[in-house]
Amino acid sequence: MHSSPRWSAVTSGLNMQVGHRCRRSSSSIRLLQFQRGLAGQPDADQLIQRADALAETFRSYKLPVIPVVTDDLVRALTWRPDFDLEERLSGVRDELAEAGWSSL
Repeated sequence: MHSSPRWSAVTSGLNMQVGHRCRRSSSSIRLLQFQRGLAGQPDADQLIQRADALAETFRSYKLPVIPVVTDDLVRALTWRPDFDLEERLSGVRDELAEAGWSSL
């Protein structure tokens, strides 16, 4: 693992630089400014490449999206002036009850 003081400075700087995706352009500018500050280091190219790789890891991280479906959302998505979802579901429930499936 990287434990040098300079690498610690790179990672702590990146932790501050790489923010939420909505602030991505601002973070990218600040990251570039941080990398420019590394130019005076003897191994600046290597540190900048590591900083780029770490920043790309944050940028490409996939967050799971979990859809939330509620009755209200379904009603909103199926709404039409000539169609009432609740009314239709009520009719289906009545038909199921007549067939002996009222517990559904």
